[in-house]
Amino acid sequence: MVLIFQRLVICLADQYHIHNIRDMQVLHILKGASSNPSGLFALSIANDTGYVAYPGSDSMGCLEIFDSMSMVCPSPVVLSDVSMSM
Repeated sequence: MVLIFQRLVICLADQYHIHNIRDMQVLHILKGASSNPSGLFALSIANDTGYVAYPGSDSMGCLEIFDSMSMVCPSPVVLSDVSMSM
């Protein structure tokens, strides 16, 4: 769980819940995310953006970025096109 001034993001194994910190209302649920049993993600500390970055693929080096303030997801960032071994 990571806390910033306006948003609270909770990471589950395959989804992320974004809450408004003032009233704890669920603003958005990112479903269908790649399996993430380690709970690896990052949340920007900038209050005007609140970007959430999380793994975009189980097998390739892909990063998804979601703007928790405007609730939009730009294109995924491909870090490597080589298959990742577990």
